[in-house]
Amino acid sequence: TNTPADRLSILMAEDQRLRLEQHQEQLQRGSPRSQRKSSIPKPSEQLFPETARWCLAAIRNLTRPCKDATAAHILITSGTYALILQYITILDTSAHPENGANSMPSSSHVDRAGEVIKDFANEPYTWDSNSMQDTALSIIMNLSACSKSREYMNDANTIKVLSAITEYPALLLKYNVDIRDEQREQMKFQGLKARMTLSYLIGSEGHFGQAKLRPNASTVSANLDDSPLIMSDSDIELLLELLINTSHRRGKDGPGGYSSATFTLKYILFSLRCLLTHLKNQQAIVEKVGPKVNCLLIKALAEHALDPENSTLDAESAEYACFSLYLQSNYGFEEISFLPSSFAPPGQDQEIEETSDLATKILVSYLKLSNIRPAGRHAAEQLLLRLKYLNFKAETKTMVSGFPPMNAVDLEIDEDTKKKLKSVDVGIRTHGAKPSIEIFRRAILRSRKPRNGTETKAPWNNLAMVSLFPSALQAVQQLSYGSIKVRHADPIDDIMIANHIANSANGERTESYNFLWTWEDKASEIQRNLERQTSQEGNNTSLFNRFSRSGESSKQSPILRLSCGMCSADTTVV
Repeated sequence: TNTPADRLSILMAEDQRLRLEQHQEQLQRGSPRSQRKSSIPKPSEQLFPETARWCLAAIRNLTRPCKDATAAHILITSGTYALILQYITILDTSAHPENGANSMPSSSHVDRAGEVIKDFANEPYTWDSNSMQDTALSIIMNLSACSKSREYMNDANTIKVLSAITEYPALLLKYNVDIRDEQREQMKFQGLKARMTLSYLIGSEGHFGQAKLRPNASTVSANLDDSPLIMSDSDIELLLELLINTSHRRGKDGPGGYSSATFTLKYILFSLRCLLTHLKNQQAIVEKVGPKVNCLLIKALAEHALDPENSTLDAESAEYACFSLYLQSNYGFEEISFLPSSFAPPGQDQEIEETSDLATKILVSYLKLSNIRPAGRHAAEQLLLRLKYLNFKAETKTMVSGFPPMNAVDLEIDEDTKKKLKSVDVGIRTHGAKPSIEIFRRAILRSRKPRNGTETKAPWNNLAMVSLFPSALQAVQQLSYGSIKVRHADPIDDIMIANHIANSANGERTESYNFLWTWEDKASEIQRNLERQTSQEGNNTSLFNRFSRSGESSKQSPILRLSCGMCSADTTVV
């Protein structure tokens, strides 16, 4: 006997077949745009729109992230997922079927603001709270957050539909389309939900510190293929606001609002962790709201470390918080403060005594947990090694200005937690290596060493053997936690590895981890030397020729250089 899911699957398959036949007949007849039926479900065209809305709400509740992917499997195999995706498809394919269901319109279709409004028949600024579109996007967000269901839906269709939602605000701005303030707030909130959903789909596996580690796994090699992860300024502000509100069990009223139960802290931290797999997001978050985000992360970590039984976080969530803090600390050595002064180490002595700072005690408490995960342990250990050298000059009272609105108490450790931290014994701990100034902002090249003289040309002239990193500190990732390139006999110290890399690039005889290193700003000089020593064979494909043609200056931001096609996807083989 067929189950209800089987019968639904049969009905959906028949419905899809009939829809395809109807669409093909319309194209063959060349029916005018005004007579084509919209590919987007509209409440005004439905017999029972309220019933549809309640059904979507029920599915949303059934798909809240969990380890059981039964609901996701049924939605996918029955064809219901494809229908749900149509609710958030913003471009009406009946208007321009040549674009496909998931493509942004070509420039010829958006020459005027009126054309933009006409083509986008499902504008995100109309997706009010609990509308069918808002609920459908929440369903897809729920499915994406769960690893068991993600395997059913991580396809190009879903990613293109979600990317179109995130790109829509910029399109309206470009063509000066005017909408009301409340509509703009609603549109930005739906864009954030779409971006968070993309973060689960694209940034959740195979990056530095994550499961299913690739040989070239790092936040550096993500830059070219993972561009849908790149956050806008409004995404960053709204994500910070969401993190503040959810951390303190608050909701938000008005357009773009939500209840205190709409989101869970775990999956906001998970999204942040996934978004930070992209270097541009790391840099943008640090420059815009870095110390604020870091305060919220270490507060969440403290609550979990000191009272894991009653914490709103679990071991996974704590790992997301700690690893995010670790990635952001790469930018906290110089001008930008990592955390406020209240977290700072007490002095510059070689040993840190028992009366040490809040940050040390929180991290030590976290390391003592029995269920700490490996990536979280690595992150905490690296933070402890580098605390002495990080910038703790900010003051909480000066950090609360601007958007989103917040109070100093939102960023501070509460008194009860401070009392618990007083009893934490950190013992005697040794600081890590002191960072060289060269490891931060100077782009660096890495090449595989020639094997026993088998290479006929110098390695820097072989594009397949050379990788570019924005700094020596970023180059460490592929040699650090989870690396299959380097086996460490001693405990890992990322800063020490970065110092060795920088020294090697300077021509010093030091540990080079079986690679050759040189600074990117020496590329022209190296190329001139190569031209004197080698024939012209293959010079047109040289990495350095590409540098010189691009006209890039070493004064440019190394982060921006990676967006020009010269990402550091690692093609080396050890």
